[in-house]
Amino acid sequence: MWRQRSRVVWLKQGDRNTNYFHGKASQRRNNNSINKLKDDMGCWWSGDIHCEMILVKYFANIFTTYSPINIPEVCSVIQDKLSLNLVSWCEAEFTALEVKEAISQMHPLKALGLYGKDPSAISNTFVTLIPMCKNPKTPKDFQPISLCNMVIKIVTKTIANRVKVILHEIIDEEQSLFVQDDSLFFVRAGENEVDCVMNVIRVYQESSGQGVNLEKYEASFSQMIPVGVCHEIESMLAKLWWGSKNRERKIHWLGWDKMATSKGVRGMGFRGIGNFDTSLLGKHFWRLLSNDNSLFSKVFNSRYYPKCSIIEAPVGFNPSYA
Repeated sequence: MWRQRSRVVWLKQGDRNTNYFHGKASQRRNNNSINKLKDDMGCWWSGDIHCEMILVKYFANIFTTYSPINIPEVCSVIQDKLSLNLVSWCEAEFTALEVKEAISQMHPLKALGLYGKDPSAISNTFVTLIPMCKNPKTPKDFQPISLCNMVIKIVTKTIANRVKVILHEIIDEEQSLFVQDDSLFFVRAGENEVDCVMNVIRVYQESSGQGVNLEKYEASFSQMIPVGVCHEIESMLAKLWWGSKNRERKIHWLGWDKMATSKGVRGMGFRGIGNFDTSLLGKHFWRLLSNDNSLFSKVFNSRYYPKCSIIEAPVGFNPSYA
C-alpha cells in the first residue's frame, strides 16, 4: 500500500515497506495538501469549506458551456478523410482480443475504483487537483484530472488503440503534433497575426461551447540572440558568480573566456551563451542537411533554397520566423 501511495512506479525490485517509500508518500501528501487559497479578490481563505467554495466557483465557471453556435458552418470546412472500408472497420464491434490487449497495457497497481464492477456507475469519477507550481496560491495554479473508473479506462484504452491505426489517415503531414487539450500556434509577431489567432479562439469557443482559459496561454518570440545580448547575459552571469550586486562590483578573478572553458582543460565549465546559440543553429543545420524527408526540411527547402542545397543557399532578405 505504501509503495502504491508513493507513486514510485519505476522501481521493480527491493523491499516494499522501506523508509524510502514512506518518505515519498509523505512528501506527496504534503505537496498535494491545500491548506489555504487566494480568491479572485486577492483575499486569503483557509479551511476545507472555504477552499472548496473557491475551487468549485472557479472551475464551474471554466467548465460551464457557452451554448455553442455555428456548428454546421465550422464542420463544413472539415473534409472526409476515411474511406468507407475504414469507416466500417471503426464501427465494428470490439473483440475480446482488443479488450485483453487494452487491459495488458494498463499498470498492474491500478485499482478498480470506488464503484468496482458496478456497470451503472461506469461514468462516475473522482476529480483531483494537481499543483502546477511549487507553491500554488490560486485555483489557476492547479490542473484538474479525472480518476476514472477502471471499466471506463478499459473502454477508452480500447478505443484509443483502434484510433492509433487510422491516425495517419486523419492527421495531415503538416499537423505533426496530435495533442489533446493543448494547441500550438506558430505565427509572425504582428498585430494582424495576433488578431487572427484570437479570432480562431473565439470561433472555437462559440462552436464547441468550451471556454478557453487565457490565463494559461503563453506567447514566445524566438530568433537568433544578438551578439550584444549574449555578452550582456554572460556579464550578468559573471557578476552573479563573483558576488557583485547593485552598484557594488567585486573582483572577477577569472575572465569569462576562462570561466566558459571546459573543466577538462582547467576551465570552470560555464556555458557560453553565444557559443550555445551558435551550436543550436548548427544542430538545426545538420537536421536540414541529413534528413531531407522530414517536414522541417521540406518547408525550409521550398521557402529558402528551392534550387540548391542548404550549403549553397544564400542569406537572402527574408529571414526565418521558425
